[in-house]
Amino acid sequence: MGFSMGVSARVIFASAADRKNHRRGAESETHCVEQDSEEKKARMAIAHKLALIIYRNLAAGTEYKEPIPKPMSKKVQARIKNKRVADLERLGYKVTLEPFEPAS
Repeated sequence: MGFSMGVSARVIFASAADRKNHRRGAESETHCVEQDSEEKKARMAIAHKLALIIYRNLAAGTEYKEPIPKPMSKKVQARIKNKRVADLERLGYKVTLEPFEPAS
């Protein structure tokens, strides 16, 4: 069985190669090298995570099941709500929150 690179992987590598061909100046070169390095680390981390998931599922002979997210605590929910309200107020909106009652 041969290795086949998916379309999205080809696009990532093509865009990375294209970026390298369009750099200008030493300052730009340094910035792009640092950015490419960070992007490479991120891609490698994702590839490693996928490889582990695939290996564990193949080794155990099981299907992949999406992890179930943990429910948020009331404290976390309040913090998120307050941050969203503050963000909207900072943008110039007046925010009024009302309890949501689903239609029956």
